[in-house]
This record gives sequence, structure tokens and C-alpha cells, in this order.
Amino acid sequence: MKTTAILDSPTLFRKALNSFMLKLLIKSKNYELDTFYQLENLLQKTTINYLFFDPTNFNEDLLNQIINLKKENKILKLIIITSNETYIRNNLGLESKILTFIDSIISKDCSESQIIELFHYIDKNEFFFPSKSIFKQIDFNLTKQERCILKMLTEGKSNEQISNDLCISIHTFRTHRKNIMKKVGVNTTTDLILYSLKNNITNN
Repeated sequence: MKTTAILDSPTLFRKALNSFMLKLLIKSKNYELDTFYQLENLLQKTTINYLFFDPTNFNEDLLNQIINLKKENKILKLIIITSNETYIRNNLGLESKILTFIDSIISKDCSESQIIELFHYIDKNEFFFPSKSIFKQIDFNLTKQERCILKMLTEGKSNEQISNDLCISIHTFRTHRKNIMKKVGVNTTTDLILYSLKNNITNN
């Protein structure tokens, strides 16, 4: 049985998401929470598989505590669910401490199909990031090495060729590729290459 916690202040939104989750996950147990204290108490009693939360409702200390929960509970999937454009633009770009530990970002006005797609990806340990206009405002600055890797991928080089050319391990390459995909908001290498070509990233 999967367990989901929804940590958000607006009661109406929590109940709406909870209702849909009950339809989507037949064998599931869902909890509606509005404080971090409630979340801590819940974790002492049960294992949580998914945590939906809106970071705009919490200060930096509480966000760090949520990140620490992720470090302590490897099974926990963190899902940011917010429609605050300013927060997304200012806090989820390059060097974001939060983004490193997040498994998905989705808007509060997402469709049911996007929620279904979200679980499809994160259950395979893949990052999910919907193609939505407000998320395109994130600063997707890439490091020099990340641009180099993206350029090589766009040129059709294999994973092994890239790791050999850059004198890095295949594990390091995969970590870089995952970080790039998080930054530009795609889920597959094919989509990453298409995004690069469409936006002329490697020539910037």
C-alpha cells in the first residue's frame, strides 16, 4: 500500500488532491497536513511514499527540515506543487539546494493526466517536469561541462564516448545528464536533445 501526505495550507486544495489520489491509487492511504509538526508525528508512526508540498508556505528552516527528511527516508518522494511564478523563477534555478532533492515539480492547476504521468516517472526514479509556460521561466543556466555534455549528446555521441572524451566515469556522466535534464525540465535523453536543438542551447 502506498502512503501519500499532502502538506499545504489551503484546505480546499488539499481535499481536492486527496480526492483524486484516492481515485488514482486504489491501494493507498492519504493524509492531509497543514504543519511540519504534523508531518514529523506522522513519520514516527508510518512510512510515507510521496509528499506533496508547496514550498511557498514555509520558511527556509522548515524547507531544510523537509530536505533532511528526504535524506533520512530514501523511499520518500518529494513533489513540489505550486503555481507561484515568482518563487519558481527565483528559487528553482541553478544551484538550487531544494531542487537537488526534489523528484517532481507540478502546478496546482495540473490535469489528472499529468498527475498520472508524474507517478509513472517518479516510481522509476525519473524526474518529472510538465511542459507548462510558468516553468519555462526558470533560469536553466548550464555549467561549461554540462554544455559540453549536451553538445556531445546532440552530436549523437554515446554515453561511453562522452565519458571517455571528458575523462570522467560513466556514473559521473549520468549524474551530469540527470542534472541537465532537471534544469531544462525534460524526462528523457531524446527530449533533452530536441530541447537543445529547438532552443539552440549549445551555441549560446
